[in-house]
Amino acid sequence: MVVRDSRVLEFDADAIRDAVVRAGRKAPAPGGGAETIVRVDFSPDRQEIAVWYLAGGHQRSWVLTSEKICALLIAYCAAIRLPMPRWTVKRVSVVPDGVRMAMSHDVADSNAGTVKPMHPLTAQGRAVAWD
Repeated sequence: MVVRDSRVLEFDADAIRDAVVRAGRKAPAPGGGAETIVRVDFSPDRQEIAVWYLAGGHQRSWVLTSEKICALLIAYCAAIRLPMPRWTVKRVSVVPDGVRMAMSHDVADSNAGTVKPMHPLTAQGRAVAWD
């Protein structure tokens, strides 16, 4: 028996902008706040995104590959307290209007039944014991 836990998170340009701003000094992101970011371009064919920002009166770009995108989004999810189990396999894909992060985890039958509920359940008014 295998149970697969999977979900997909979708990030638009505003979410990417917020992720870059929140990264601050933790990532090689452009300095400054959201007002310095001019636009975010998505390149599905190259699986890259380019974050365009103002620096010294000129527009510059910061190109992120799949690995950098994944690291940025994992940090962003932690910053906004979006639950993301560590043991899940994470894959990012750049789409025309954003980035999708797919996460999945297979639970083998050896792990089945090891998680106990926090609160007792009732069935037809009777308490159900989990011991």
